[in-house]
Amino acid sequence: MYVLFTIDCEEQTRDYSNHDTIYADRADHCSSCFEIGRRPIMNDQLSKASLSRMKELVVLSEKEQPYKLVKAPYLPTRVLDLEASCNSGLRLIITKNNLTIPQLDSYQKRYAALSYCWGSKPATTQLTTTKETLETRLSSIPMETVCQALCIRYLWVDALCIIQGDAEDWSKESFQMSKIYENSYLALCIVQGDSCSSGFLKKDYTPSNLKINFQSKLNSAISGHLTLRMLLPPSETVRRCTPEDGKYGSRRQSWRYGPSKCSVAHPSRDSTLEAADGSSIGHFRFMEDIDSLERGLSTWYSMIAGYSARNLTVQQDKFPAISALARSFAERFPDQKYLAGIWESNIHMGLLWTCPAWMEFDQFRDPVSKKYTAPSWSWARRPLQVSWILIGDEHPTSELVIRETEVISEKHNPYGRVSKGRLLLTAKIFKPPT
Repeated sequence: MYVLFTIDCEEQTRDYSNHDTIYADRADHCSSCFEIGRRPIMNDQLSKASLSRMKELVVLSEKEQPYKLVKAPYLPTRVLDLEASCNSGLRLIITKNNLTIPQLDSYQKRYAALSYCWGSKPATTQLTTTKETLETRLSSIPMETVCQALCIRYLWVDALCIIQGDAEDWSKESFQMSKIYENSYLALCIVQGDSCSSGFLKKDYTPSNLKINFQSKLNSAISGHLTLRMLLPPSETVRRCTPEDGKYGSRRQSWRYGPSKCSVAHPSRDSTLEAADGSSIGHFRFMEDIDSLERGLSTWYSMIAGYSARNLTVQQDKFPAISALARSFAERFPDQKYLAGIWESNIHMGLLWTCPAWMEFDQFRDPVSKKYTAPSWSWARRPLQVSWILIGDEHPTSELVIRETEVISEKHNPYGRVSKGRLLLTAKIFKPPT
């Protein structure tokens, strides 16, 4: 609901507008009378009402798409045990070495995977696991409070479950990223916030709810309450989900700022997420319902165009961050050869990436990482947003012949970091008029 109003002050008139959301309890007459699907939202994410709604959404989701119970469910290499016997009640465990896990049934082995934005400077101060701190993390992790409201014992967080600064471990684990999200019982996605310090359980913006009594003048039997709440805070930072967020397991639960929202959706079926207040949040689906290679390639480059706009803490992670998606693509189309972010079958299209047209040549030339990231012909070479001119409805024929290709990647991850790349092509030369 938009409220437009004018304020007269000291002979000056100013127009203002306010955007409010209208809520009503499910059992309230106003809900059915006005067909209001939104329910009142609490500012406290862990309030009794909020937790009840979270559990309700998960239970509903599980009824519609039951969790697949198998004898040996997939578990990441490391997870956080939220019921550890140490003093803090939280520690990192190596799943294959843990003595407790074999004693649990499949349902008890469920884990949640957390997805959030690291940010640049804040990322250097967050709690992480490194080679030096690994033994300490395996013993205990200091934590004042841990949310176990959803009764899930294990949690996967990349900063703590991947050894930071260890290129080999990062290579192995990033290659497994799609499996980690795909096999998680629940993926917790923080869809807003620009760094790991933004938080989501507590926030600065806590709008007040205005409860209004309603009595119909047309029908005296209809009465109830409406709740008004300001829709957006003065400023809002929106995070695009990580590329791996495109491959979730059975269900995903999301939080966002502004009006507190929690949602659960089935990625295999929904193109939007239904929030607790009845609204929706759009999400990108990767490799779903793709029935042809042509459509798959178009989807790939569309995803990369969006991905290239994101700021990575480490530019050399450009390929590892999408390696699980590249593997999923290769599994879907096994005859395709991956060449540093480009697929060989339509290399004539993949090489036609471009940066924003308004850039000067010096601007295009300068921003190149000092450390080797990708060969010069790959879109990943420059830390700039890229796009493809001819991806979509255009279908130009290839006028080149591939003579030789060579891309040297990591030992444990063929879709990860690249140390060398070379193309040998034969093509026609066109001399433009002078």
